[in-house]
Amino acid sequence: MEPLKGIKVLDCSTLLPGPYCTMMMQAMGAEIIKVEPPYGDFLRKMLPECFTFLNRGKKSIAINLKEPKGREIFYRIAEDVDVLVESFRPGVAKKLGIGFEKIKSVNMKVIYASISGYGQSGPYVSHPGHDIDFQAVSGVVSVTGEPEKRKGTPAGFQAADIAGGMFAFASILAALLGRERGEKKAVYLDVSMTDGLVAWMMPRITEYFAMEMPDRSEFMARGSYGIFEAKDRKYLSLGVVEEHFWERLCKLIDATDLLQDPELRSWKGRNKNSQKILPRLREIFLTKERDRWLKLLWDANIPAAPVNEIKDIIHDPQIRFRDLIGVDEENRFAAERTKPFPVKELIRDHDDTFAPRLGEHTKQILRGLGYSNSEIEKLHEKGVIKSFSGEEE
Repeated sequence: MEPLKGIKVLDCSTLLPGPYCTMMMQAMGAEIIKVEPPYGDFLRKMLPECFTFLNRGKKSIAINLKEPKGREIFYRIAEDVDVLVESFRPGVAKKLGIGFEKIKSVNMKVIYASISGYGQSGPYVSHPGHDIDFQAVSGVVSVTGEPEKRKGTPAGFQAADIAGGMFAFASILAALLGRERGEKKAVYLDVSMTDGLVAWMMPRITEYFAMEMPDRSEFMARGSYGIFEAKDRKYLSLGVVEEHFWERLCKLIDATDLLQDPELRSWKGRNKNSQKILPRLREIFLTKERDRWLKLLWDANIPAAPVNEIKDIIHDPQIRFRDLIGVDEENRFAAERTKPFPVKELIRDHDDTFAPRLGEHTKQILRGLGYSNSEIEKLHEKGVIKSFSGEEE
């Protein structure tokens, strides 16, 4: 199934958030034209494997947008696209001459998505930032780490970048659906990575104010929900929330005193009185190896799982069975074989193994716009475009 087949996207974004969005669109059948500056997307050199994962199956055209002839090429491509995605700092796209109002003048039905750290308005709009900054301001950092410590730590992955990419993706799909239902005007989407994290944080924010703004140690406390070390120094997670799971856990570990304690009969009570529970659990889990504990917990129908390090993920039987992460013939991780979207029923069979080389499709796209070979050569000589030297003629 390729639900976005026939949709054409002009992707001016770099690094992670925008390419993550258009990666998912490409997986669902959309044609992605990746516009890069002559020096390329910075991620090409910074993290080439990540670049490969994000940009497989896309077409690359390298254009110098500071040149009038470069902008002319851009406008001609933009006339025929359904969606434009950009991730410049606010105001930069307009300065380059490719802002929403200009693109709308050449394409009255375009869906124009701008992804930025703080959004296109507000007191932080001109501040530079990266993922850690957006995690910090959104409150994510405040709810990570050990409850007893005064400060949390950033999430160990690019949470803000991916939130921005996912909200851009969902917003674009909604706008495309609106167009199918009769919306004829161009649409502008202001996607803020920080807003995305705040939206993800709303259940915790709601909980915080419902608890009348407790201090960090109380708010973060969890009595029967956490990470525990086993005898073999491996770790497991325990997700005991509901009362029936609590009863099963207490019976499994022979802790009838905890089960009978009236202060521990509810989720809130166990969190508030976590110090009655945690020392016991830590001591008990050290008596057996992790896999032995997991079998006991799973046999008793109690939520638990192994704590995998990244190197373990490709060998986990559940993750391996779901066939999301790709491996090569020697059982090593292979980014080019990893599926770009986890709901496999919606994506194409991914035979676009590699990402495009910088400017690989420049000549092809320009020829499609009606440029002659001599015109293309002149544009190349003047630094307006760049094409991959090994491109087929």
